[in-house]
Amino acid sequence: MAFTINEKNTPILFQQPDSIRKQALAFHEKYTSKKSVETRVAWGQMLKEIQNSVVPAISGKGDKAQQLNEKDTFSSICRELGVARSTAYDYINLHISVKTYPQAIQEAAAEVGLNLALDHVMAEYRKIVADDFKNRDLNDLTRFEVLGIIAQLEKAEAPKEEYQPITRDEFMKKLNNLIMRGLKSKVITVEDGIKLLQEAWEKRMEGLPEKDRPVPMPSLAKAATASAVDGLALESFVPGDLEAAKNAK
Repeated sequence: MAFTINEKNTPILFQQPDSIRKQALAFHEKYTSKKSVETRVAWGQMLKEIQNSVVPAISGKGDKAQQLNEKDTFSSICRELGVARSTAYDYINLHISVKTYPQAIQEAAAEVGLNLALDHVMAEYRKIVADDFKNRDLNDLTRFEVLGIIAQLEKAEAPKEEYQPITRDEFMKKLNNLIMRGLKSKVITVEDGIKLLQEAWEKRMEGLPEKDRPVPMPSLAKAATASAVDGLALESFVPGDLEAAKNAK
């Protein structure tokens, strides 16, 4: 049966622009059992182009609809194409490695398990070439030079993520949203969500004068019910009896 993109069988791809759909169809047509390096590199290039142009999609319908980010959208597209996500990234990494590095560097990196496709590794490699091998033929490096480059690449450190400060209210809203997503996805229980909210609420109340604290709700039980889970707003949440909340599930 020919592979087609439609709303029923490939809903995520169906939401993508024509350019992505055409690339996906072309990939599927060429995605065979052949495992030569050249073939896998070509697959990686096509998947990388899809990944770079993907548009965030919506998964599911009605009450189960969920907005996906770009990463999750790409993962869903891989699934619709019949490619495991980890395999897709392997193809992409291979494409990047072959495009960026001479064969000797690729082979030496494989020997030590170094992922040459990481951004900070590629940045370090470009720096090494610019500083030490600017006028050299990189396909004619000695074994000693290759091992020296690999040693430097292994020491390259990924940049540390910088977190921007936020207010307590912003933190509480983001936490509330994350908990709601966790409950909907069933990766945490209602009890887990209640405990997280209780701890966050207590932190939020620290140092606030009594007059500035919100008027408390009678108990947490209402927040723990199935109907309240979908619309729980942290601003109206005040911790109460945990056992009452658990029993209200």
